[in-house]
Parts: sequence; structure tokens; C-alpha cells
Amino acid sequence: MPFNLKSILTAHEFTGKLLAHVMPWFGDSNTHRVSYDSSSPATISTQIQLMLSVGIEGIIVTWQGPSTRFSHQVTLQLATEVRALGMVFAILLDPHVAAGGGTKEANVSAALSDPGSLRSGIHGHVE
Repeated sequence: MPFNLKSILTAHEFTGKLLAHVMPWFGDSNTHRVSYDSSSPATISTQIQLMLSVGIEGIIVTWQGPSTRFSHQVTLQLATEVRALGMVFAILLDPHVAAGGGTKEANVSAALSDPGSLRSGIHGHVE
């Protein structure tokens, strides 16, 4: 039986939200070859259920922008799943998002404005 991390933290007067950091690129045949696929609905569901079982209230996903198709699609899947469960969903912008020909600000703005971006992909449910 897994222990409840949130209850341990609460006992020590922690009052914040307990979040997990997720990097959604495992299984991408182009870069990260491992024994599982981050995009598998079964993997996503199992990982989220395990997080919930130990008191994790949400996730922070390292987002590389819509141009990295595999991890972007996994991020959209994760966002949909955790939001449906009432969990917190947040992104951590990977430095890749700011890279490119323009200024860092323009590159990030372009990534977030892309029709395939998180904002349009999950209907503005980014925190």
C-alpha cells in the first residue's frame, strides 16, 4: 500500500499543493528510447492514478512547444486527463520554446499562439 505523501507534509505544516514534474517524451522513437511509451493511454492513466494514491494534486509538464509533436501530443493528453480529475495542470517552458530566429519573447508568444498550442488544445486550461 502506497503511503500518502500529502498527509506527511501536512503533518509538518505544509499548506501548499503537492505537484509532480512530468517529462512527456519517453517512448519518442526519435530521441528517448525506453521500455514504455509516454503517449499510451494506459501509461498515462496508471501514472496519474499512482500520483493520486500518494496525495499528488497535480502535475507540471515540461513543454517544448507544438513543434515537438510527440511530447506536445502527450502534454495535451495529460492535460485532458488531469483536468478531468480536478487536478492542477501547469507547464514549465523548456528552453527549446524560446529558441529560434526571433527574440525569446517572440518565440514563446508564437508557440503559445500556434493553432496547435496548449491554449487551443485544452481550451485555455493552462495555469
